[in-house]
Amino acid sequence: MQLTAPVLCGLVALGHFVLLVWPRLLNNFFGVDCWRHMLAAEYIRRHDKIPERSIDNYLFKGPFDYPPLIPVFLAFFAKSDRLFLQAVLSPLVEACHGVLVFVVVQYLTGNLVAAGVAQVIFAIVPITALENSQLTARSPGALFFTVSLVSVTVFMGGGNLIWFWIALASGALVHLTHKMASQALLLFSVLAIPVSPWLWGVVLLGPLSLLVALVLARKLVWRILVGHIAILKYFWRVWMGSAPASGSVESPSFVGKLVRLAKSNPVITAIGANPWIVIAAFFAAASWPAAGRLPGIVLFWLAALYVLIIATTLIRPLRFLGDGPRYSYYLSFPVAVVCGSLVASCLGDGRCSLSVVLALVGAVAICVAAGIVIVQIKAVVGDKERSLRGDVEVIVNALKGPVPARVLVLPLCTSEIVAF
Repeated sequence: MQLTAPVLCGLVALGHFVLLVWPRLLNNFFGVDCWRHMLAAEYIRRHDKIPERSIDNYLFKGPFDYPPLIPVFLAFFAKSDRLFLQAVLSPLVEACHGVLVFVVVQYLTGNLVAAGVAQVIFAIVPITALENSQLTARSPGALFFTVSLVSVTVFMGGGNLIWFWIALASGALVHLTHKMASQALLLFSVLAIPVSPWLWGVVLLGPLSLLVALVLARKLVWRILVGHIAILKYFWRVWMGSAPASGSVESPSFVGKLVRLAKSNPVITAIGANPWIVIAAFFAAASWPAAGRLPGIVLFWLAALYVLIIATTLIRPLRFLGDGPRYSYYLSFPVAVVCGSLVASCLGDGRCSLSVVLALVGAVAICVAAGIVIVQIKAVVGDKERSLRGDVEVIVNALKGPVPARVLVLPLCTSEIVAF
């Protein structure tokens, strides 16, 4: 079989999907926010509308201010199909995101090996593997985030006006999908202001895409914004010391220990979440001065993310904007594109042989993938707090009955699956 672009891209995408989905074959009912998405989807399917208030399963009432795209999508499927999709949807979306990496690098370099290397690098990233172990809006939010920035880049490079409309539409979907992705897109526009003569499209993208979302669904988007601002206000109080004092805010579980470690140091956050940045630095040194000719938007993408990671980790008054590990999720695409582009440069001018590139990338990929599998075994397959099995399943089955139970759930992360 000849190794053509579709074959190589398809094989890597399949491997990417398998790497992300296999733990869910052993622990199907796992996650936290996914069950809230499932409850919202059931409400939408029954009532043919997006909920405006908290769903009846929750005792404390308030506005429903979650971005609704995932529940709306799930509402098209029967409950049995949704139970299947909650295990496979995030890995599938992330694998599609990897295909976009391949397409972009293939377009930029015309090098099949470089495109394949970039897609492999995108596939084997610790933070995305852990985040996509459950149904999450983070993966489609990140995909729309990437599509919006890639599209506006094509438009600024002389592309047809349709690319700007694609960028705005994708940006609007970001605001309707995931709050953190929405916030990151708006912050990108702010950070691009100093370089606006070159990246004016990025400056406009955040606010204009939000305006498009408001035009499409004014009351809904406004409710999401009010809820988002309320969260930011709460975390401002937490980090500035005006909220009630408490002990450790992280679970003592394996996942909690990883989060505490990531929050302790921006270097640990940036490298631990995506070790491929070290390989990018190696290829940059090996291909210099070609590394200095990388697309400006990609360099800005990396720089902006590292500014956000460092600032929200080290500067206390900025921590309310979100901890560093959350922003490192969006590193995967630019790091993969940079690595792929630099590999093409190294191979093109003969500074690195194909065997050296494949050996280096292969060795690192095996090591990182092994680490991911270990984390998946501990955090997903062996999970007891976020899974419907064992004692939790026995308790939930006991609570089922004709009279709705009023239940206080500790630890809190188990509450969503109990509500479902």
